[in-house]
Amino acid sequence: MCEANRPIVDKIQYLSQFNLLHSLSMEDLIEMEELTVITPFPKNTFIQTPASFAEGL
Repeated sequence: MCEANRPIVDKIQYLSQFNLLHSLSMEDLIEMEELTVITPFPKNTFIQTPASFAEGL
């Protein structure tokens, strides 16, 4: 199943696995879930957004 299409409970559990987010309360995780879009990318894929565009590496 695509991460973005996970049920809310699964998505919150997924987010809580990151050490950075592990100490957040359930209320904070719920708020993060509402603001988060999970987009899976193949391994070793370069990710670039218009805001991070650069004319070279």
